[in-house]
Formats: sequence, structure tokens, C-alpha cells
Amino acid sequence: MLDRYSGLFWFFLSVVICVYARRLGLGHFRNPGPGFLFFWSGVVLCVLSLIIIFQTIKPADKEERAFGNVNWAKVISVVFALVIYGLILERLGFVLSTFVFMGFLLRSIEAKKWYVVILVSVAASLLTYALFELWLHARLPKGFLGI
Repeated sequence: MLDRYSGLFWFFLSVVICVYARRLGLGHFRNPGPGFLFFWSGVVLCVLSLIIIFQTIKPADKEERAFGNVNWAKVISVVFALVIYGLILERLGFVLSTFVFMGFLLRSIEAKKWYVVILVSVAASLLTYALFELWLHARLPKGFLGI
């Protein structure tokens, strides 16, 4: 029942966003106006809210609790890993700490094989480094190794 009300709230909010965005002016695809992004964001929000509303209309087979099937040990370990990642990021640098973080998540949370853990961790570390440092020229922590 709460989903229906939240879906209605987001639907009406999306209609208001679309109306005000049109008042700002939409422009064209190649020359967007100030309301272009707001209008299309409102349309996406409208579609998603309608999906939520229609899902609440169909009869449910069984009542399920929110957070009923959550493995809290994994959730707590991910939060703990994020805190540790934030603490070691400046000292070890982006590449090394991201490698350790991804390795922990892949090995302990999803229990992947070691070669998959190493391959994905190296790829994630180097690709995100290349994206942010080399392509976007964002400054990432270098750490004591200078990488």
C-alpha cells in the first residue's frame, strides 16, 4: 500500500516538473533549452512511477517483508570495507586501495575464484584510473608508491 502512495507522489511530482520545464523552454535536441534536461528527467520519473503504481495494482501472491531476505553479515562487511577503503585511500593510493577493496568484495562477499578476483580487481583499478586520471584529468590519491 505504501508503494502505491509513493508511486502517486512521484507521478504528481513528475507532472509538475514537466509542466515547469516546458515553461522554461525545451529547445531542440541539437540546441537544448534550459528546461530540456528537466523535462526528460520528469518523463523518466513519470514512467518509473507508473511502473510502481501498476505493480501495486496486481494481486500479490504472498506478503513479503522489506529486508526479509537480507544477509546482514554481508551488508555489514561491505560497509566496514567501505570505511576501511576510505581510510587507506590516501595512504596506499587509488590504484592499490581499489585493488584491495575490489579483491575483498569479490573474494569474501561473492566468493569468486582467485584468478577471477585478481583479474577483475586489476582491471577495475586500472580502468577506473585510466578513466579518471588520464582521460578526465581528475586528481586521484597517489599514495606512498606514487601510483
